[in-house]
Amino acid sequence: MAVKARLNAMVTKGATAIWYGLVLCMLLSACETSHEEEPVSAFKQSEPIRVTELFRIGNEQDLLFQFGTTLVVDSAGRLFISDPPFHLIRVFSASGDSLGVIGSEGEGPGEFRMISGIGMDHADSLYVWDFHLRRVTVFSPGLQPKASRTFRLKYRPEGSIGDVLKPDTTGFVFLWASYPNQDWDKHLPLWLSWSDAQGNVVQDSILLIPPVQHLIERWEGGESIIRIPFARHPIVRLGRDNRIYYGWTENLEIEAYSLEGELLQTIRLPSRPIALTDAELKEAIEELGGGRFGGRKVQALKQIELPKTRPAFNDLVIGEGQMWIKVPGRLDSLSTWQVVDLSKQEVARCFLPEQLSIKVVRHGFLYAMERMGYDQYEVVVYRINDKDS
Repeated sequence: MAVKARLNAMVTKGATAIWYGLVLCMLLSACETSHEEEPVSAFKQSEPIRVTELFRIGNEQDLLFQFGTTLVVDSAGRLFISDPPFHLIRVFSASGDSLGVIGSEGEGPGEFRMISGIGMDHADSLYVWDFHLRRVTVFSPGLQPKASRTFRLKYRPEGSIGDVLKPDTTGFVFLWASYPNQDWDKHLPLWLSWSDAQGNVVQDSILLIPPVQHLIERWEGGESIIRIPFARHPIVRLGRDNRIYYGWTENLEIEAYSLEGELLQTIRLPSRPIALTDAELKEAIEELGGGRFGGRKVQALKQIELPKTRPAFNDLVIGEGQMWIKVPGRLDSLSTWQVVDLSKQEVARCFLPEQLSIKVVRHGFLYAMERMGYDQYEVVVYRINDKDS
């Protein structure tokens, strides 16, 4: 069993600061990995990558999506975008034309109460997780998807599906998050579940990964969890190459594991820490000062030593043979993405709007969501061009 742990804790007056890292317990395998022999890749710098915006799905279609919207793209380039407030999934062609919707409100076949996540396997079957119904609905691929089967997860229902893969014809893999409960001091887990074609769990891997460095502030009669501004946190992704990619945002280092838990590759990139100013920290703390317990949160944060630098990276997207890593930049309007080509052993930069969050990189296209206002998002599709000449 491969196990990797990063765990730090410190106690402060009136609050406990829990700085968790990763305990990676791969229960699918009994293999041992020696970290003294980790394969480490060195990458050469390549020319910047440019993208061309093709179309948007949003205001022009009288649609604005909310936080929590997820999207997937099938092998034909069709977009499937969840719209939880309307209990359905919107389908668009590769050129952005509306192809209709999947689902409606209800509890029958193909109906939903609360869509919490969607995923797509290698055969283009669509998986929809309904948090309220504790149910996964699988839709057949094609122009007119139909609910082919449903199943309920028999345990750990408090969660949201993040990714779905289908490594072979025997079953599929879920990566999904468990929500925190009242026992804040314990790790908040992500689960990697390997299920058969009927949804029965065959094997599990458990990734004990809390979402973020945080404070636990206690007082007589209650307690609250406080996110530390500019906190470090873990990021885990499943690639279409059937690998698990993990990084802790303190450093630009990504580890790739097999589904059986074997460490396959460690990708390390150079990074320059970007110092935080007193004004930035003050603004971040003040943003937490609203609400009923805002004053308590501010006072608790003032008692600890806050981060002095920004996280080394903020997001990770696994494309086809590529990793897109969002790193902090020095311009408020643009963000920098490090694009790692795993086959060519190259790394290039791509500059995108700061409010943009990449969701899918596939077939030479980039699918993202851009925040247009408070809890208002548009879907943006780009073509990935050749590198600068």
